Amino acid sequence: MVANFVPNTDIVFNNNQSSYNSATTVSGTMNGVDLGYNKKATLPTNTLSRPGYRFLGWDTDTNAITATYADGATLDYNDVNGSSTTSSTLTLYAIWQPKRTSPLL
Repeated sequence: MVANFVPNTDIVFNNNQSSYNSATTVSGTMNGVDLGYNKKATLPTNTLSRPGYRFLGWDTDTNAITATYADGATLDYNDVNGSSTTSSTLTLYAIWQPKRTSPLL
């Protein structure tokens, strides 16, 4: 019997707390997503929160200031991996923006 290898990409979520002011703690967790070969996967709704920050979305760059992937975005295996036929892991980092506070008048 011969097993057929089917590549996939495991999408994992990183709260990206270390790239920002560590005085504010990110709470919550995100379960990973399996992106099968030649398939599409929808990112789950963000369950992370950070006092004083607004969640912008997800990016592969920890230092991004804009998000490549919105909450609930659909990712296509071929867009993420090109023609690769090896399994891999894609880490998506939460992108946070400080909330503006109104000055006291």
